[in-house]
Amino acid sequence: NDPIDAELLAKFLQHHHTAIRSLQPDSPQTRRLAELVQLRRQLVEERKRLTLQLRSSLQNYFPLILELFENLESDLVTSLLQRWP
Repeated sequence: NDPIDAELLAKFLQHHHTAIRSLQPDSPQTRRLAELVQLRRQLVEERKRLTLQLRSSLQNYFPLILELFENLESDLVTSLLQRWP
């Protein structure tokens, strides 16, 4: 739609056409990697959400644990919470 953009694209293609490759579809491995990256991103967001939820609950019911431990994802905190829910 934009004549200025069209002109810039035409000039770019005119001067750099040898460096431009055709678009190749992703390989099955690349698609699988993209799926795994997306899954990891979702899991990290879920862990963050659950950690904030845990922090909020602990603040109400067991605030001392927040003073004693910075990292709520540590094995020790997990063991404590499993033993004394």
